[in-house]
Amino acid sequence: MPAIAFDVDDTLYDLADPYRRAVGEFFGPGFELPLDELFVRSRIRSDEAYDRVILGEKPVEYMHVYRVQKAFGDFGMEVSAEGAIAFQRVYEKCQASIALSPAMAGLIRTCTGRGISVGIISNGDSAHQWAKVSALGIPDLVPRDRIVISGDVGHCKPDLEIFRHAEERLGAAPSDCWFVGDTYDCDVLGSLRAGWHCIWFNRRGRVLEAGDPAPDIEVTTEEELVSAAREVIFHGR
Repeated sequence: MPAIAFDVDDTLYDLADPYRRAVGEFFGPGFELPLDELFVRSRIRSDEAYDRVILGEKPVEYMHVYRVQKAFGDFGMEVSAEGAIAFQRVYEKCQASIALSPAMAGLIRTCTGRGISVGIISNGDSAHQWAKVSALGIPDLVPRDRIVISGDVGHCKPDLEIFRHAEERLGAAPSDCWFVGDTYDCDVLGSLRAGWHCIWFNRRGRVLEAGDPAPDIEVTTEEELVSAAREVIFHGR
């Protein structure tokens, strides 16, 4: 019996949506930087700082300040440390209103209803990620012991250990596991190295370099994702 696990941020919901709302609320209607490009830079800058946080070298607040200052700085805009922290508070408030789309919620319900083992694997600070998981209503759809947060287990994607931890929770062998995620370096490479199958939700249109390992399936829209997941889980591949 196959098992399937999902990433959270930018997979189960569009991470750019609360970011856009936070920028609009914090900076007001006269803000002129390109929001979609700014969001992508924020994600890149966040990844740059994340390893230092997960290794215990820096507090989570360091990442929040770093990614705001660097992302805005990429467009020539200076933001103070105090301003970055204030923006993060607004961003977290906007994240509290996120929701699963009916299609994604329906996919999870269908999987669990047919006896498929469903889980979550998400990188991030425990309290912060659990707040988002709760806002999305995931504990109503997925057993809490199958929700694996890197801040809880001490390992993060793409490390092999977090996938092995998830396998135990899912009760499945690596070859029976599928992972759905948006981040190539963490989600795709991590799951493939762990011996899992992978559906890459390439929401931001990343283009791979020649020789980069390819996921089993690549999708670019939520509709494609739901269709692909249903096909491989219910009909095999």
